[in-house]
Amino acid sequence: MPTGDSTDTRARLLRAGLVELSTHGLAGARVDRVAAAAGLSKQGIYNYFGGKDGLFLAVLEKFVTEPLDTLAFDPLDLPDYAGRLFDLLEKQPDIARLITWHGIASSPEPATLPPAMARRVELIRDAQEHGYLRSELNALETLLAVHALPLAWHAHPGLNPPDSAATRLRRREASRDAARNFAHDVSAAQRKGTTQHD
Repeated sequence: MPTGDSTDTRARLLRAGLVELSTHGLAGARVDRVAAAAGLSKQGIYNYFGGKDGLFLAVLEKFVTEPLDTLAFDPLDLPDYAGRLFDLLEKQPDIARLITWHGIASSPEPATLPPAMARRVELIRDAQEHGYLRSELNALETLLAVHALPLAWHAHPGLNPPDSAATRLRRREASRDAARNFAHDVSAAQRKGTTQHD
């Protein structure tokens, strides 16, 4: 078990791992580069994380799961959630790159859905069962589809970062508009007292 200044050392390894893994992906990442960037020996990565796979999962937890957990979420306002996620990815594009690498490469999977994500799936499922959200996709698929909308601006080959505030706003609104297609007009559904699906 690491001791001493373990919190600082672990943080340095995670930060170096973020740069390496978001740049090269799991397959291309090298633990010796991570160690050198953190000013430590390669053995430190094995001491703290058990190896490259463990480092990857820890980086995902710290720099993807934790920031996503902070986003406000209302299953009846998926466009707002898509907009918040767009803002997060614009501010921290490393998150988008990590998610993309995770999706296209063979990489270790967390044992279960993170608690906040599992809770969002349950909220979406409940809204679907009450007729407030469309149910062509299941609850998890719906959440992942909403995630994919703002992520696409970072993941699509050849698409440049926004070069102006107007471009950024246009892409943000496009993400929100697309997310709106997963939801009913909730106020209308409530007025009619219906749980009818589109």
